[in-house]
Amino acid sequence: MTVKIPEPIALVIAALRSDKYTQTAGTLEDKSGFCCLGVIGKVGEACGIRIDPQEFDSFNRLAGNDFINLPDIQEWVNFCGSEGNFENAAADFRDYIPQGGCKADSLMEMNDTYNFTFAQIADFIEDNWQILVKEPV
Repeated sequence: MTVKIPEPIALVIAALRSDKYTQTAGTLEDKSGFCCLGVIGKVGEACGIRIDPQEFDSFNRLAGNDFINLPDIQEWVNFCGSEGNFENAAADFRDYIPQGGCKADSLMEMNDTYNFTFAQIADFIEDNWQILVKEPV
């Protein structure tokens, strides 16, 4: 039996595959663009999830580098951890990047440490979303 991808995750995958967001690292959003978690924050905000005005910097960009101060976004997407943590262990990415062999334990690490593209992160989420959520649907 195939389990359908929850709507918030499907929306995130579509956003990561779109040309709407430019990728950056080390922060949710800066003048260069967004990390993958920043994209998730913006998708959630567009879906009506409230983000405290204090979580924006003076340029109206998402501040921070994870969901610690964005609990409503983390709850909306149903992620286990504030960095898009994988439920039990590091995942092996040989199937997602040509160089293979790296291991990470969160989407943030994929974006910031290993420089996965948004398309590669979207592919990973699509294939492995159940290790990201608190309780698989």
